[in-house]
Amino acid sequence: MSHVNCNACGAPMAVSDFRACEACRTEWREAKRKPGGPAEQRQRLEELVAAANDVTRMLEAVRYTCGLGQGQIDRLQNAKSAIIRAEGALKQ
Repeated sequence: MSHVNCNACGAPMAVSDFRACEACRTEWREAKRKPGGPAEQRQRLEELVAAANDVTRMLEAVRYTCGLGQGQIDRLQNAKSAIIRAEGALKQ
């Protein structure tokens, strides 16, 4: 497999239809985004869902080791449902 160099940064890259490497193309895409636009909102939502998933996993661990009250279990289930809905919206 032969390699070519990126036209933007000169880094070696695999032969493809692109003239620039993936890192340069990603940087260009992010630089051209509107502040507060749909792409930025989507990125923030993805970060929020990841953080919520992390907290949910932590609470699940507490639930099985120390136990949670029924109200806390209900709130955990509601949070898990909200995360699933948000992930579904992200996939659309």
